[in-house]
Amino acid sequence: MRITLYDNYQGPIGTFSSQHPPDLVAAYQNGSPPVKPMSFGMGYLLNPGRACIIVARR
Repeated sequence: MRITLYDNYQGPIGTFSSQHPPDLVAAYQNGSPPVKPMSFGMGYLLNPGRACIIVARR
């Protein structure tokens, strides 16, 4: 499976603050899998630079 991370994971929004996945934080900090930029926001995080997407391909 190929995984690509996009933009900047800054943790969950307040409603989900108890669901903080340390392995996801580490992946974004280490750049493994690769982290690519994203020029738009989506969902709860409409600001570019705060949103994040995980894409997994078989």
